[in-house]
Amino acid sequence: MEATIYPYVDEWGDRYDLAFELSHYETNGRLAIEAWCRPEEEESWEPYASVTVNLWEPIDGDDCADLDTTESPTLVRWLLEQGHVSLRPRVAQSGVCEYQEGRFTTEFLQSCITDDRAQSVEHGKGLGGR
Repeated sequence: MEATIYPYVDEWGDRYDLAFELSHYETNGRLAIEAWCRPEEEESWEPYASVTVNLWEPIDGDDCADLDTTESPTLVRWLLEQGHVSLRPRVAQSGVCEYQEGRFTTEFLQSCITDDRAQSVEHGKGLGGR
């Protein structure tokens, strides 16, 4: 199964194709999601942003993660607006930063590149065509 490619416009009006990679943090096995981008009219993919952060606070379920609202606020807002994630009541703190817990939809998680396809992403494969 190919990853779903989403059209995305950032806060400066730049257009990208986005694909998301689902994996798990080594230290605690929690959900980790990374965004990959392909600028408009480009063929190669590159890392774009981390959607999640790895904290030790208890979370609500396997489909939940702490959202990186510090480094990726625009991307997290877009995921919320698209209905791919919903906010949970818990907020975790790390240093001076606060991270809201989010629950991802099953459909979104199934649209992500998974661990076994991650290697092909680094080489621009496994993401499907334009």
